[in-house]
Amino acid sequence: MKRIVFLILSSLIFFLIWSCDHDSDEKTVEIAPVSNITYESGYGEIYFKWKNPDYKDISHVEITYEDSVGYERRILVAGGVSEQLVEGFGSSRIYDFTFTVYGKNGVSSSPVKISVSAQPNEPYLNLFNTKVKIARKNRGVLVSWYNKYDGEYYINVSYRDINNNEHEKEIVVTDPGEGEEFVALEGVTETMLYITTSDIYGNKTTPRPYSYKVAESGRLDRTIWTIMASSHEVTKEKCPVSNVLDGDISTFWHSEWGSGTYTFPHYIQVDLRRKVRINRIGLQHRQNKTMANGVEFYGTNKQNGSLEKFGTFNMDQSAKTMQYYDLPAPVEYRYVRCLFTTPSSGDAKNAGLAELEIWGDDIDE
Repeated sequence: MKRIVFLILSSLIFFLIWSCDHDSDEKTVEIAPVSNITYESGYGEIYFKWKNPDYKDISHVEITYEDSVGYERRILVAGGVSEQLVEGFGSSRIYDFTFTVYGKNGVSSSPVKISVSAQPNEPYLNLFNTKVKIARKNRGVLVSWYNKYDGEYYINVSYRDINNNEHEKEIVVTDPGEGEEFVALEGVTETMLYITTSDIYGNKTTPRPYSYKVAESGRLDRTIWTIMASSHEVTKEKCPVSNVLDGDISTFWHSEWGSGTYTFPHYIQVDLRRKVRINRIGLQHRQNKTMANGVEFYGTNKQNGSLEKFGTFNMDQSAKTMQYYDLPAPVEYRYVRCLFTTPSSGDAKNAGLAELEIWGDDIDE
């Protein structure tokens, strides 16, 4: 009986020792590293190819590297795959990559690593940054760009106002081709702008300084305009609407009163002959009688297009000099209508005006 027990115990001990040794062998199987690593450089990206080791139970290949911002990145590639595009580089310097092979179910020993250095081409972000332009305009800047590349980019405009408060404006660029956006500068007479571009990977370009000083926008040349009105009086007195462009404050436009009955509102409309960026409109009463109070400004870029309102003001009834109405933000129109909505006093039915000015900048198109 003792002999039988001894034999059983001996068998169990041998089996346990064999099992442990076998299990240890499984877990200490060496997996060879990847080999024949090649790469092709693209714009801000690298395309890798390699040969996986001859081992059927590969779980994945891990690629690690430090990106342009300084963060460690990890990419896991399935065991049966032997190529990978790595993108999002913010510069064309040399980067170090580590390829590590992992087996399934923890059967591998310590991972075997191999390193390779690769250099991407100039990133698209840097190329896009060269296409971002700044043009000074009255009370702001016009930011223009050309997105030749398939990607999303961000343009950041930052500056400090006269009270040293910081302002930032971000423009999101998603569509290919050309684009532009006006950035109004608040509380600024003179300042330094900083223009930065970035991408979805967190890469940023070095801020570009741009010196800005408020420029006086010019009065537009009225000699090339054409003008019309809802009506004008040319029968009982010579008060055509063209008088508001003649530079003579003693002449004026008067809505028609000699025949028929006309009531508010009345309007005059000018064709500037091209689209203009408008930031100020000037109106001057006739000198011996005020004939308008409430005024609304409208614009369109088609001769008979839908009108868009861009300002509502009240004229000072005591002022005989030119009254200027500064717009909160520039508008771009070819046709401008001044709609006089209320009379200067009482139940007056007619409107009149001595002079009209429009201030702004030509648009480079």
